[in-house]
Amino acid sequence: MTAQPPPHPAPAPAGAAPDPVPDAAPGPGTAPVLDTALGLRCRARAKAAGPAPALAELRAGLGPDARAWGPGGHALLPLAAAEAPGDAPVATLEFPSGDLGVWRDERHRDGVSGPWTTGVLWIRLGLTEQLLRTAAGYLSGRRVGGETLAEVSSVRTVLGEAAADLLEARLLLHHGAADGGFGREADGGPAAGRAADAGAAPWPAAAGGSAGTDAADGPDGLAAPRAADALVRAQRAALRLLGASGYLDDGPGRLARAVDLLADVHPVAADPATGRHATEVSP
Repeated sequence: MTAQPPPHPAPAPAGAAPDPVPDAAPGPGTAPVLDTALGLRCRARAKAAGPAPALAELRAGLGPDARAWGPGGHALLPLAAAEAPGDAPVATLEFPSGDLGVWRDERHRDGVSGPWTTGVLWIRLGLTEQLLRTAAGYLSGRRVGGETLAEVSSVRTVLGEAAADLLEARLLLHHGAADGGFGREADGGPAAGRAADAGAAPWPAAAGGSAGTDAADGPDGLAAPRAADALVRAQRAALRLLGASGYLDDGPGRLARAVDLLADVHPVAADPATGRHATEVSP
């Protein structure tokens, strides 16, 4: 018997819309795409005004349909946000520029939060920059012997290392646009071909390594977790420099707590299965 070729699908009626193509699930370590211009605005708002205005900027840029729930089933939003859940938050955090609320809903657990997670990384960058600036100002006002603490060699070293960590995080976030990673310029802006035009690798070198576009270091590998790790190092250094004042809830400690909550609600890990629920948010 002669094998018959499989029948061709019937042509769609004229004017009919094609069947929707399901979104591809992000692979391990793949950070969602976010307009770099929006990320920069969120960072600036976080640095100048605080977490609530920065989250409002992210919501305005992504629209009300953007998923703001983390994989643990939590959402961290301004209390005044129109899209905030209607039930009572499990925790609140007060700031002069706007209060925050944490909500929990098991129905949203294990979902994909899309570009919101990348926007949160930009916000954490701005907040940590503000925290380090507060630490530098604190050290400049305290003296030991005949010099300020900010002029002590060991303290300057810690400040410099924290600043370098923030620069690494900013480069990883911003220059992901050059290779189609988790940031991109609006309307295919100038960053889209900057690294290629210069003939340089778009990714900074890892500690003890070399720059390159290897799969482990590119936008679909470890770039987002490396940025998150750099932000954690800078935050911890700033808190150590602030001494006891860095842990007071009515001082910089509250800002640090907001950064920690953002990291807990929207964790970033090279392998999502290994770190998604390592820290659970509690009141």
